[in-house]
Amino acid sequence: MNQLRNGECTPFLGADVCHPTLPTAGLLSADWAARYNYPFPDSATELPRVMQYAATVEGEDLYIKERLGAELAARGQPDFSDLSEPHALLAELPVKVYVTTNYDNFMTDALRASGKNPRTLVCGRGEQPGSGVGAPNHDFDRPQVDRPIVFHLYGNLGDPHTLVLTEDDYLDFMANLSANRTAIQQIIPISVLPALKNTPLLFIGYRFGDWNFRILFHTLLRALAPVHLRRHISVQLAPNGNGEAGLDARARAYLDKYFDKRNITVFWGSATEFCERLRFLMGSA
Repeated sequence: MNQLRNGECTPFLGADVCHPTLPTAGLLSADWAARYNYPFPDSATELPRVMQYAATVEGEDLYIKERLGAELAARGQPDFSDLSEPHALLAELPVKVYVTTNYDNFMTDALRASGKNPRTLVCGRGEQPGSGVGAPNHDFDRPQVDRPIVFHLYGNLGDPHTLVLTEDDYLDFMANLSANRTAIQQIIPISVLPALKNTPLLFIGYRFGDWNFRILFHTLLRALAPVHLRRHISVQLAPNGNGEAGLDARARAYLDKYFDKRNITVFWGSATEFCERLRFLMGSA
């Protein structure tokens, strides 16, 4: 609690922090599976596989990414005046670096709404004059509480080329890291690396089994040796999406043990439930 209050942590944002403004990955996947008459029902809720199929049918990845981006952008943004809205609460913390595997700009928008001047970095995107987006290896400006960095690990809607969306995109991402551990220097901005290496991580908006969450731990974070020496927090929904109530005793025991071995303390519930609890404990309810 003290580390969160003092901003001595690095939040990792997953898709569920955007719900209900944006659909969850499972709902989005099911929608696109229905549109394209996806022929593999066992994986119809796995977004990377469904989008790989759609891209193959269309013959072009970029078309799918542009179409998805336009649809998500049309849904608007969350109400940052809502005290239980996850982005709004995270924006209040004196955090210097935020990492998101989401494509939207909600974290940046929430920080601006809180009076801060965030800078956006997007993995794989070069420096664009006046855009506020810097190339990972050429950004030496240290983040500050009033000028935090929001780093988009899997791309941003502003540039569909950067989106890690299809199954091939994820496999390429993993292969690049596995083939050469020094690739971490090409993926993580120099201004972001210290936060990942030296502070506890708060994973919020992920579900056990999510591609995003699995890749984070089995590739990227494994390459950052000091990460495993600290205790982290993960806000997790059960596989059925019902939090702790959706788990039987054996499943809960297994998952708690699985995460504990990786130095992760689990809060079973939604991102909104976690933020409501956190705000109460911080005396801001």
